[in-house]
Amino acid sequence: MKKIAILADFPLHEIPGADYPTPKGHYATWLPQLARAFQDQKEYEIHWVCLSDSSKDSKKLYRMGQYFHILPTTKRGRALTLFWKDRKNIQRKINEISPVLVHGWGNENIWAWASAFSGFPNIISVQGIMGTVKDFPDTPWRTKVMSVVEWISLKKAQVIVTESEWARDQVNKMTSRNDVRVIEYGVNEEFFAASHSPKTEKPYALFVGTAGYGKGIDKVVDIFCNKSMQNINLKICGGVTPFGEIQKKRCHKNVIWMGRLVRGEVINLMANSSFLILPTRADTGPMVIKEARVLGIPVLASPHGGHVHYIIEGKTGFICELDKINKWVEKARYLMENPGIAKKMGKNLQVKHREELKVEKTAQRFINLYSGVIANPKAKRH
Repeated sequence: MKKIAILADFPLHEIPGADYPTPKGHYATWLPQLARAFQDQKEYEIHWVCLSDSSKDSKKLYRMGQYFHILPTTKRGRALTLFWKDRKNIQRKINEISPVLVHGWGNENIWAWASAFSGFPNIISVQGIMGTVKDFPDTPWRTKVMSVVEWISLKKAQVIVTESEWARDQVNKMTSRNDVRVIEYGVNEEFFAASHSPKTEKPYALFVGTAGYGKGIDKVVDIFCNKSMQNINLKICGGVTPFGEIQKKRCHKNVIWMGRLVRGEVINLMANSSFLILPTRADTGPMVIKEARVLGIPVLASPHGGHVHYIIEGKTGFICELDKINKWVEKARYLMENPGIAKKMGKNLQVKHREELKVEKTAQRFINLYSGVIANPKAKRH
């Protein structure tokens, strides 16, 4: 059977029977569900290559009909050497597996570079686009360094895949390519089992994500600190950057900071919310908006991301420009003061979006892509 090597920050604690700690902050929630969907395919032998800073030795596990190769790494200082040791260990493992294709998942870490320069036919899946956020005021130096690595990797890669048309356009602009593919990431199965049931007593709007400049937390605070919004509650779920901590100090009592929560708690919080708000400055395809559409929640968001595909103005939510705070306030009040209309907006196109966002479809699209690249491994990009 032909082998595929997938290089990724797989959440190791979600490997069945594996004893790994839950990572702090945001992690790639879409990968475990994809692995579960892959276990039904019979065309390829799939090998995941991952890194762990809690392991001293390499491990090889066989779970869900796939192999997981877990290589040890360090917690600090890796970016200073451009991940030299990690690249060496990953390349050694790729050579050992001898795959017909290498799929590097994510460009925030070393995976894109390791895939593009592996010497094998390769695909890169783009997640956050470092080149679009490197000049944000709270962007850490590591992200600025990785934006250079990202650009080199994207120029070198044989095939690039993004999760939205917005992200595809950003990559095309950065690299002068015109061959970037789009494959939408599916939503975790648990969201399909829940439904939208907004609270009638003490209703609230919801923000889910890292509360920082990129996600527009300053705009969120501007909106809900507006005089006409102080009787409307907002709950903020997720980690907080130093920039976010500054914004936190400006908040009134109607803004409730929940911190990081586990998936079940997030689902309950979303299911009971009146609407989701996300004034992001750049997002390839925010998973929380896809989850909101699966649940049937209306969305109020900026136009800067792949989520625009799911927000039909006045039908499933509203799009507001970042500097139009009065419009954000107007639409937020409209959704909160008209719960029946908000509920109907959440249901509009929900069936269509639920069908689009089934993880089985994502898995099959990647299998089809693998087959196409393997059939023409030396195809040159246009």
